[in-house]
Amino acid sequence: MRTFTRARPLDADAIFHMFEEAKRVGRANGTTDWDESYPAREFIDEDIARGELWVLAEDGQVIAAISLLEEDFENGLDAGWTDVPNCVLARLCVDPKLQGQGIGAEMMRRISQEAVRQGFRATRHLASVYNPAALHLYRKLGYRELRQVCFFGSDFIAFELLIDPVEAKPAPEGAAFQAACPGACPDAWPNDQPGI
Repeated sequence: MRTFTRARPLDADAIFHMFEEAKRVGRANGTTDWDESYPAREFIDEDIARGELWVLAEDGQVIAAISLLEEDFENGLDAGWTDVPNCVLARLCVDPKLQGQGIGAEMMRRISQEAVRQGFRATRHLASVYNPAALHLYRKLGYRELRQVCFFGSDFIAFELLIDPVEAKPAPEGAAFQAACPGACPDAWPNDQPGI
């Protein structure tokens, strides 16, 4: 059985191991731009301490993670953001052994539902121009592709998903995501690209 919850301190080692394995596999097959220094263990610990790191677990084992950051550090970028209450999504990671099975799309659906629950009207995130798997997933899910921006000396594409909190109600599978995110392509959910 899969559960989607806030990460706890006892999840940190499993998340860090998953990040490290995703870096190793992703650098070998060209599906990630993460390097030895990013993301570091400190990001995991800080996000857990702030209650901003979320995990998808199956039978108690962490299989994916993503951070929902309330601090809008991307707001100063000239990306063409919509002026609504928003959060930033960062560091989506799926266990490399399970990539290509729709887990990345499931994480994006679940974190979007959480963003609605917290009162946000948009999710924002950046995807490296050198991360074809992330770019493919976000485009397939119907995220608005805004502009290319430079952030920390690297080139990224800014993505945004506008959420209608009136229409979004929790549902067992894709219905809430589809209602909250009418531009998203439901046919894309089960078959996300590996290596995010």
